[in-house]
Amino acid sequence: MALFKPGQSGNPGGRAKGIKTKKTLIREGLDAIGQIRGVDARRQLIEAVYDAALDGDMAAANLLVNRLEPSYKAVQQPVELPAHTPTDLFEKGKFVLQLMEQGNLSPDAAKEVIDSVLKLIKVQESDETIKRLDALEAKSNDNSN
Repeated sequence: MALFKPGQSGNPGGRAKGIKTKKTLIREGLDAIGQIRGVDARRQLIEAVYDAALDGDMAAANLLVNRLEPSYKAVQQPVELPAHTPTDLFEKGKFVLQLMEQGNLSPDAAKEVIDSVLKLIKVQESDETIKRLDALEAKSNDNSN
């Protein structure tokens, strides 16, 4: 039995009121230290990390780079197959592999297209099975009447 019903949140009430995130606790802690010392503790911390990075501390440099520059994710571009692409699914798969071998399609793009072709084959098989079952049921109903 499933722990949660589909569409039901595991925490419908959300975070309990008054509970602070780690980020908030760190900010408040830095602000409290700043008030005691009479300085801007957040700014001093940033400057310390910046200075450490400039002095060759790779962990500090990595921290800064990760915060300042967003990490980029590869975006798959749409694949356009030539107009003379075979319509038969198996032949289409072979055609995609040939395009990849010739360097006209990247291996990642070829994999995506082949995966899509395989899914289409499964859909086609399911569709054919349903049609056969419907035909058998119709025939069985005709014979029983």
